[in-house]
Amino acid sequence: MKDSSKSNLIVPSEDELIEKAIANALELLDIPYKYKDKDFDNFNIAKLTNKNPDLIIADFQKYAKNYIKNQRTPNWLVLKGSSGSGKTHLIIATLKESLSQAVAHNIRNNPNKHDRAYQNLARDFIFTTCGNLFQEIKNSYDCDDINERDVLERYKNCRMLVLDDLGTEQTSKWFQERLFHILDYRYGEMLPIIITTNLTTQELLNHVGERTFKRIIENADKGNNLYKLKTYNPRQNAS
Repeated sequence: MKDSSKSNLIVPSEDELIEKAIANALELLDIPYKYKDKDFDNFNIAKLTNKNPDLIIADFQKYAKNYIKNQRTPNWLVLKGSSGSGKTHLIIATLKESLSQAVAHNIRNNPNKHDRAYQNLARDFIFTTCGNLFQEIKNSYDCDDINERDVLERYKNCRMLVLDDLGTEQTSKWFQERLFHILDYRYGEMLPIIITTNLTTQELLNHVGERTFKRIIENADKGNNLYKLKTYNPRQNAS
């Protein structure tokens, strides 16, 4: 005789598992509180003066939605623009959608769909300002628990690295060597990087050095993945 007191368990569908896992992963993503709710839908495109700015947003959406497909390809993005142009908003929207695609892919291809692997994925999609990255390296010199190699390895090997505000930190030979070390490794392994800067092309070359500059341009699909957000700012007319 069946026990009618036992309710039937409702097994969530794969789509429901994916939706919940994505929401949980996004909560675990380490991004500034100011940008927690930023996505493609609430990007203020009206402030851009680019010709057909919607095409730029569409390119970033396409890049993120093709995160799995883009692996092991010339997959770097460079976004230029002055302060307030929306660079950080756009790259965080791209980071969040890329993580969402990775989580969905993981669940669809994992026999144990109820595991919590998305937690590790969230930690492996890193957003940082360049200033914070290099301060973290410097702090490791006075720390017993972590050393410079540990810091460099984290940024070299993560699934996606977003470097915000390249150019706000003071340049030096020390800075250029460590930046090249991270970017050259990711260049060789074809791991994605998204970089924002308010520097002109010539200023960027001077700031990072010729070796690193060439790596950036080449892996940004030979410059095809280099974008500039233009706003009502005279400096945006600089190249």
